[in-house]
Amino acid sequence: MDRLTLKIHQLPQAHGIEEVRSNRLVARWRTLDWVIGRLSVATVGRSTMRVVDEVIVATNRLILVAPEPIVEAMQTISDLVGRFEPASEDWKRDW
Repeated sequence: MDRLTLKIHQLPQAHGIEEVRSNRLVARWRTLDWVIGRLSVATVGRSTMRVVDEVIVATNRLILVAPEPIVEAMQTISDLVGRFEPASEDWKRDW
């Protein structure tokens, strides 16, 4: 989790209105979304994806042996990762 947190903090920060405009364009043009996704994985994303994979593997192993309170805490973390918004102050606080 510490490695994932470090990776999240290393991501570029959003820049307000430009990000909103860019997100709308990407949402309308699926090919652009795919290209940006591929570029992201090829550049910034490879090491981040490895860390995410490690978290998934560790989570799956822990589910097999963890007591109920730990599983509930893991669900909270999973929910936060599922609504990943590194530019959001609310998300950062919850993380």
